[in-house]
Amino acid sequence: MRRTEILQEITEYIEAFYNRQRKQKRLGYLSPVAYEQRFYADRLAA
Repeated sequence: MRRTEILQEITEYIEAFYNRQRKQKRLGYLSPVAYEQRFYADRLAA
């Protein structure tokens, strides 16, 4: 693999998986996916 391909793979991993699964303090210690699910569930319930 070339350096650019490796950097692209790392970037895709960070954007697609790591940041989506990692719990975020600013989101009340929820993952972005869980926060988004809660957000829309609250909107539908209202």
